[in-house]
This record gives sequence, C-alpha cells and structure tokens, in this order.
Amino acid sequence: GPDSILADAADLGFAQRSGIDLAGERKGVLLGSVKRYVDARGASTWGNGETLNLSIGQGHHTETLINMVAFYSALAGDGVKRAPHIIQGRPSKVTRDLKLTAEQRADLRLAMIDVVKSGTATGDLAREVGLKQFQVAGKTGSAQVTGQRDMGWFIGFAPADDPKIVRRCE
Repeated sequence: GPDSILADAADLGFAQRSGIDLAGERKGVLLGSVKRYVDARGASTWGNGETLNLSIGQGHHTETLINMVAFYSALAGDGVKRAPHIIQGRPSKVTRDLKLTAEQRADLRLAMIDVVKSGTATGDLAREVGLKQFQVAGKTGSAQVTGQRDMGWFIGFAPADDPKIVRRCE
C-alpha cells in the first residue's frame, strides 16, 4: 500500500537534498503517510488508483532533478548514492547506500534498457538525447499540475553495461 511505497522511497533518499556543492539546494516533497496526504488534500480515503500511481513514481509528490540524477547514478554504478558536485575532482561524499543487491540492480537496468528499446523512450527521444550509438538504459517521467502545461522528462545512463554518462533532459 501507499505507506510502504512512501517508506521505501524515503529509504532510497527521495525528497532529501542530494548534497550537491551549491548553496540553497532545495529538497522535494514526499508525503510521509496516507494520513498526512488525506489531511493535506481534504480527501477521506486513498483509492487503489493512488497506490498504483505511487508505485510507478506518480502521485502527489515532487523530486528535484539533481536528486534523480544522483539516484540513477547510484543505480547505474555500485548502488551507493554520492553527492553530485560541480567542481571537477572534488571527492563526493556518500549520502546513502541503496541496499539493493547486484541482482536487483541488474534487473532494474534490464527494465530500463527495455524502456529505451521498446517502451516509452523509443524513437525520437533516444535520438534527441544523442546517445543512439550506445545501449542506453533510461526512465521517462512526467509532471502534471492542474491548470499548467504537463512536463515530460527522461533520465538515462550509457553505455548501459558500463555507465559513463548519466543525463537528464526535459
């Protein structure tokens, strides 16, 4: 249910600062419980649709793009999330171990390769990011705010089997 999904998201470091070496970094908003969600929205219950939305990364929460890059860098690498940095050569501090096994990371990478090969990131998006010559692993997402224009994004890493590049685009 939603409480477990939100607890897992918090354990993975979502809605926390990435630790980047820039002043004033903001963090996303991850609702801590169904009760807080219900209170904030004025609704009386969560339906199954909300649980499904949360399970695919949708729903009423926000995340910063730099924190998403840090998460996918950890997923592409050794499973340890490190603070991104602007100054080349500055050592990154470890911010979180994702606690995913090598098998879990491999399965997630395969799923992300499928997103680019035959899923929501096929065709123009793969060409747009300029990485067609590599096997790319990626994830698409969208942000919808009532009354505003929807925004789509893609984050990926390449080569998928030995990542050197993590890139985000809108």
